[in-house]
Amino acid sequence: MNLNSLQTRITLTIAGIVAISLTLTIIFFSSRATNELSSAMDENAINLLNATFNLVSSQHSNIQFYKEAMMARRKEELKNNTDIVYKLIESAYMGYKAAGVAEEEAKRRILSRINQIRFADDVGYFWVNDITRPIPKIIMHPVRPDLIGKSSDGPRYHCLINGEGNIFTAFLNIAEQDGEGYVEYLWPKPSPSGLTVDQPKIGFVKYFKPWNWIIGTGVYVDDIEIDVKKRTEAVIRDLNNTILKQMVGENGYYFIFDKNNFVLAHPLYAGMDGKNFINPVTKNNILDELKDSYHRKLDFFQYRWDKPEDKGNFIYAKKSYVTYFEPLGWYIASSVYDKYYENKISGAVKQIVLFSLFFIIGSILVAYLVSKSISKPLILLIKSISNTDDYGIPLNKVKRIGATEIQTLSTTFNKMITSITESRDKLEASESFNKVLFHDSIIPLVVMDQNTGKFIDCNQAAADIYGFKTIADTIGKSPLDVSAERQEDGELSSIAAPRHIAEALKKGSVLFDWLHQKVNGELWNAEVQLMSLTYKDQNLLQFSLLDITARKQAQEQLSHNRKMDAIGQLAGGVAHDFNNLLAGIITASQMLKLPKRKLDDKGLELVDMIMSASTRAADFTNKLLTFGRKGKMLFSPINIHTAINETIAMLSNTIDKKINIRVNNNATNFIVNGDNAELQNIFLNLGINASHAMAEGGELTFSTTNIELNREFCDASTFAIEPGQFIDIEVRDTGCGIEDNCLSKIFDPFYTTKQPGSGSGLGLSAVYGTVHSHNGTINVASEIGIGTVFHIYLPNTSAPETTNEETSDNNITITGSGTILLVDDEELIRKVGSILLKEMGFDVILAANGLEAVNIFSSQNKDIDLIITDMIMPVMNGREAFYRFKKIDNNCKIIISSGFVRDENLEQMERDGLSGFIKKPFKSNELSQLIGKVLGLTQ
Repeated sequence: MNLNSLQTRITLTIAGIVAISLTLTIIFFSSRATNELSSAMDENAINLLNATFNLVSSQHSNIQFYKEAMMARRKEELKNNTDIVYKLIESAYMGYKAAGVAEEEAKRRILSRINQIRFADDVGYFWVNDITRPIPKIIMHPVRPDLIGKSSDGPRYHCLINGEGNIFTAFLNIAEQDGEGYVEYLWPKPSPSGLTVDQPKIGFVKYFKPWNWIIGTGVYVDDIEIDVKKRTEAVIRDLNNTILKQMVGENGYYFIFDKNNFVLAHPLYAGMDGKNFINPVTKNNILDELKDSYHRKLDFFQYRWDKPEDKGNFIYAKKSYVTYFEPLGWYIASSVYDKYYENKISGAVKQIVLFSLFFIIGSILVAYLVSKSISKPLILLIKSISNTDDYGIPLNKVKRIGATEIQTLSTTFNKMITSITESRDKLEASESFNKVLFHDSIIPLVVMDQNTGKFIDCNQAAADIYGFKTIADTIGKSPLDVSAERQEDGELSSIAAPRHIAEALKKGSVLFDWLHQKVNGELWNAEVQLMSLTYKDQNLLQFSLLDITARKQAQEQLSHNRKMDAIGQLAGGVAHDFNNLLAGIITASQMLKLPKRKLDDKGLELVDMIMSASTRAADFTNKLLTFGRKGKMLFSPINIHTAINETIAMLSNTIDKKINIRVNNNATNFIVNGDNAELQNIFLNLGINASHAMAEGGELTFSTTNIELNREFCDASTFAIEPGQFIDIEVRDTGCGIEDNCLSKIFDPFYTTKQPGSGSGLGLSAVYGTVHSHNGTINVASEIGIGTVFHIYLPNTSAPETTNEETSDNNITITGSGTILLVDDEELIRKVGSILLKEMGFDVILAANGLEAVNIFSSQNKDIDLIITDMIMPVMNGREAFYRFKKIDNNCKIIISSGFVRDENLEQMERDGLSGFIKKPFKSNELSQLIGKVLGLTQ
C-alpha cells in the first residue's frame, strides 16, 4: 500500500474522519442529549405548570367577574325599586299637602301600600325607620312586625358584614350623610316554613326628609355564594379530568393542593388529605416542603415519590416545580421523574454505537472506490476551471480532458455554467421587478427583521400612513414606535405585539386589528396582515396595512343607534301604561266638575289641580312616545321657516334677555313633510337647552341651508335615510359646551347634566325620536368654552305647504242612546268609562280583554251599537279583536282608544273599516263628539 498515493490518503482520511467524528458524536450526544432532554422535560413541566396556573387564574377571574356582575345587578335593582317607593311616598306627601288629607292618614295609607310590595321571588320587601338617635325606631316592617315602634339594639342587631355596630344606626348614618346608600349585613330570610337563620344581605336606604323617614329594602345574596362555590367545584373537577390527559414524559404529571394540604387535583390522590405524605429522606411532610420551596423561591424541589404503576413505594427520584395562586390559596405543581430521560439516553447511545460500526466499514469501502476513480484526472480538471469571475463562475469553457467520465463531467460543468449565468440574470431582473412592485404599491407594506424587531424596508405608502416624510425616516423604527401605548381592549401594545409576531411565526400568517399612532399623535385603526418569510438566510416579517378607522367609527355609531332603538321600545311601553292611568284620572276629574256634582269652590280647585297635574303627566308621556317613535303624528307639508319663526317668538318670551337670538333662513326649498307641533318642539327643546348653557348670556343662532346628501353619506349614517335633497337646520350657541364623555349620551332618555328638579332628561331623547320618525338624521359637535352646534337634516318635499285654519275648542258634550261594548284591561278605565258613557245616555257592557269582548259580541252583536276597545291588552289585543269583530259583523262600528298605535297598523285598520281613533288620555267631550260622529248623532 502506497501511503503517498491520493487514493490511499483519501481512503484513510475519510475513514479516520468518519471514525473520529462518530466517536466524538457519541460522547457529545450522550452528554448533550442528557442535558437537552432534561431541559426539554423541565421546560415541558414548567410550561404545563404555567398553563395550569393561567387556566386556574382565568377560571377564577370568570367566577369573580360573574360574582361582581351579579352583585352589581342586585344593587342596581335595589336602588331602582327604592326610587319607585320613594316616588310613591313623595306622591303621598304631595297629596297630603295639596288635597288636605290629614298627615297621619296620608302616612298610614302609604305605609299600608308599601307594606304589601314584594319582589325577588317574594323575599324582597321594604321597611321604614325614623331618625331617632342613637338607635332609630322601626315605623313599618312587613316581616318583623314585633319590632315596630322599637329601637332595636343588642348583639342580635350588630350584624354588619364589613363593620361593627348596630345595623339600624348604620342605615341612619348613611341616609343622613349621603341621602342614600348600601349596607351589607346578615338577616333572617323568609321561607315557607318561617324565617331562616341569618343570611348575607345587601340593603339600600334612602332618606325622605319631609317626614324624616329612612326607606329601606334589601336582597339576599346567599344564592350567589352557593353558585360561586359550585363553579369552583366544577373547576376542580375539570382540572382532575385534565390531569389524566396532560403528562410530562411517560409518567410525569401536575397536581394541585391547598394551603391546608388537601389534594384538589391529582391522578392518584385527588380528594385526599395530604398530611400523611411523608418524604422518606427528610421524614417531613412532602407538601409542606413543596410550599416551603416556593416561598424560598427555589427553582425546583427534589424528593422521592411513588409512580402510578408502582403506587406506595416512594423510591423514585423526582423533582417538582411549584407556584402559588394566592386568590384561592392553591399550590400548583408540575413534576418529572429523573430516570425517565436517563433510560432514554442509554438506549439511544447503544443504537448509535452499533450504527457507527456499520457506517465506518461502509465509509472505508466507498472512500476507496471514489478515490480510485477521480484521483488522477481531478487535478487536471481543477486547473482548467480555476480561472473564475467574482461570482465563482469560470470565465472560459472547461476543456474536455481525461477519461470518459471526466470528459462527461466537463461537459456537464459547462452546461451548468451556462444555466447558472442565465439564472443569475433572470434573478437580478426578477428582484428588480419585485422591488418596483413593492415600492410603487399603493398598499402600505413594511419589512421587519425578526431578530432586531426593526423596520428594514417599506414603501412610500407606509411612510405616508405613519406620518413620516420619507422611507428613510421610517426605516429603523419598531412597531411600538408607531403604536398607541394600549390597544382598544386595554392591553399594552408592548405585550400584544410580541404575541401577534409569535403567532405569525407559528402559523406563517395572521390577520388582526391594531391601534396605531402617527408622528403627530393622531390615533388610527388598521387591519394588519402579518406573515413570516425567509430571504437569503435572513428571517423576516412582512406586513400590509389597511386603514379601517372609518369602518370602526361607523360600527360604533350603529351600535349606539341599536341601543337607542331598544330604549325607545321600553319608553313607548312605559308611556302606554301611564296613558291608561291618566285617561281614567282625567275623565274622572271632568265628571267631578259637572254641575250636578255640586262641588264647592275648594272642591273645584282640587279637581283643577288633579287635571293640571294629569295634563303635565300626559305631556311627559308624549315625550316618551316621541322618543320611542310610537306617538301618532299628523304629517303634512310644513314650512320650516314658519315653524322656526314661531318657535323663536315663544323662546323670546321664555329665555333670559341677555341671550341674543339670530335667524339666518337661507334655504330656498323650505318645505318638508312633517308634524308641525313636533318640529316646533325640536327647536324649542334645543333653544331652551342652549339657554341653560349660556347662564351669563350669549348668542343663539338658527340657520337653514339646502344640501344634497349622497349615497356614501347615507350609508355611513346610523339613521335610515335615502339620498336626495335635504334642508340643513343648524342650531348653534356660544355656551359652555359639552364634555366628550357626555356627548355620546345626550340623546339617552333620563340622562341629564342638570341639577335635580331642573328637567326629566327626555328633551333630547324626544328630539332624537322626532328626527328619526321624520326620516331625517341629527348630529352634534361641541367644544368646551366655545359652544355647541346641532345639525338636523330633513328631506325636502315638492308638495305645496298646508295651512291650518284656527278653530276654537268645542266643549260641547253629545248625548245619545244605545249599547256600547267598552273593552280595556285597566279596571280604572272600565269603571270611569262606564260611568261617563252612562251619563251620556248609553247602556254599557264591559270586557277586560279582546277574547272576552269577542265572546260577548258573538252572542249579543244585534244589541250592541258601538265597540270602544283598547289596543294593547293581554290574552287578545285590540287589533286581533278588531278583525274578529269584523268577521262576526262586517258592518259593526269600532273605535280604537290607545296610548300609542303604530301608524301602519292604524292605517291598515282604517282601510279595513275602523270607525275612529282617540288617543289616551282624552277629555270626555272629545270622546262624546267622536261617538256622535260615528253613530250620526246631533248635538
